Amino acid sequence: MADTRKCVFCGRGKVTLEHVWPHWIIELIAERFTDTSVTVTWGKDRERIAPGPDATVKRVCNACNNGWMSRLEDRAKPILGPMIMGDNIPITLAPSSQRTLASWALKTALMLDFLHSGSKPVFPASAYSSFFRDGQPSRRTAIWMACLWERRLRLFTSSQSIATADPPAYTREGVVVGGRAFENGSLCTLAAQAAVFQVALFPENSAPIRAVPDPRGAVHIWPPAHVAVNWPVNGTVYDDAALQAFSKRTVTISV
Repeated sequence: MADTRKCVFCGRGKVTLEHVWPHWIIELIAERFTDTSVTVTWGKDRERIAPGPDATVKRVCNACNNGWMSRLEDRAKPILGPMIMGDNIPITLAPSSQRTLASWALKTALMLDFLHSGSKPVFPASAYSSFFRDGQPSRRTAIWMACLWERRLRLFTSSQSIATADPPAYTREGVVVGGRAFENGSLCTLAAQAAVFQVALFPENSAPIRAVPDPRGAVHIWPPAHVAVNWPVNGTVYDDAALQAFSKRTVTISV
């Protein structure tokens, strides 16, 4: 039976095979990559082993794959490559580089969601079409950057549904009042060797995000702050246990 699915991004075109992890990253770490499987977690207690770092899915058309997605990888590669392998650090990332990394992180998180075979996707279909339409993350997306100090070669992804709300207000008696709740958010954490990103996305009918504080030290790169930031980030994700904890943390966002 012919595959009649349309591209998840543009909604047109016949879908073709596309690497979930970008092929250039697989090639970059191939000589030193010793683990032939990739751990994938989603929700709070479900886990599976993905087929391997070179897993492919048929969800994207040739025009998107070899067009804007390829151009985004070309822009991200010279910035992200040294971060992945821990070369030439510390690195100062200009606002333009942060925008490129934020777009790359969202695109990759959206593709990684297809590794969760047999489960309900974490990201809604509208996340793909809006990203294609706007060419960048929306103002309802928050993206952080962190560093994995434990130098064991690995690829990692974890996804879960989340909810957030306005900061609470209190009466003089200490009673919590007000505060709008936003449901059906999506949180994806992805790590390629030393480079760690976390993407939080909320529905289009939620309020734009104003601030994305992280007291544990992760640096937010979206919404744009228009200032240079330094990488690596100290003390945020230093080993496997810390990466797991970071991937399942509670997100605090002001809207």
